[in-house]
Amino acid sequence: MKIPMHYQTSEYDCGPTTLLNALIFLFERKDIGQKVFRKIYTSTLDGYATNGRVCSNYGTSDAAMIQFANWAQDAYGVETAALQGADVQLDSGSEIEKALLHGDPVIAKVHIHEAHYVLFTKADPKKKLVYLFDPYYRERPFAKPDILWTQDHPKEYNVVIPYSYINRRGSTYYAFGKKDERLCIVMGRSKKN
Repeated sequence: MKIPMHYQTSEYDCGPTTLLNALIFLFERKDIGQKVFRKIYTSTLDGYATNGRVCSNYGTSDAAMIQFANWAQDAYGVETAALQGADVQLDSGSEIEKALLHGDPVIAKVHIHEAHYVLFTKADPKKKLVYLFDPYYRERPFAKPDILWTQDHPKEYNVVIPYSYINRRGSTYYAFGKKDERLCIVMGRSKKN
C-alpha cells in the first residue's frame, strides 16, 4: 500500500523527510525496512554551517544527502545518481526531466530564501511544469498565481511550478540557486527488484 508523503516536524529536517518521501514514492509501505529509518536519522541532520560549526541553524549537508544515496544504492537496492553544479538544470531533455518522465523521483536542493530539500515527482514537458512535494507544511499558498499549492495529491505532489522558477540563480520560490551550489539526487528502483 502506498501512503501519503510526510511533512517535516521542525525547521531543520527537510533533508531526512525528503529522503523518506523518495522511498515512500518508490515503494509500498511493507517494502520500506527499519534499517532505512535508522540510516536516515543517524546520517543526516549534521548541520554544518559554512564556518564548519556543527548543529547550527542548518539541517542536513549535501555530503550527508549524497552519503545516504550511496548507501541506499549499495544496501537497499535503489539506483541513485547525484547531479551537481552545472549538471543540475531542468530543461527539455535534461537528466532531471528524463528521470521524472521515467517515473523516478528527484531529490532537489532548492531555495526559498535559504537552502531547502524537496522531492520532484513528475514533469509535464509540454507545459514546462514540474510537480514536487515540499515537506514544509504551509497553511496558505504562495502569492504567485503561477505556483499552485494543493493538498489533493498527498502521495505525489503538493506544488506545481514552471521550470523557469526552478532554473533561477536566486534564492526564492524553489530556485536551484548558484550553479556551484546545486545538488539533485535521482532515485529509482534497482533493476534487481
